[in-house]
Amino acid sequence: MSRRTSVRTDVLDWWQAVLDETKEFIDDRIDEVRGGHDHATEDEVAALRDAVAELRAKIDGMESGRGGRTSKPSSP
Repeated sequence: MSRRTSVRTDVLDWWQAVLDETKEFIDDRIDEVRGGHDHATEDEVAALRDAVAELRAKIDGMESGRGGRTSKPSSP
């Protein structure tokens, strides 16, 4: 497997983990609301923020490794 394919696979695996964690987080919040609890735990929010920050760092690293050949999406 080439390095490029390996990086893509790693990023896809990481994204899958983020999506799984996000789904679990949302499911837990829905369960809490249905059960009368309307607050998320600070630890879970911090874990989700850390996951997003890790994703941003990984994407930035991939972009810088390509020498700026990719275009960044415009901000809304």
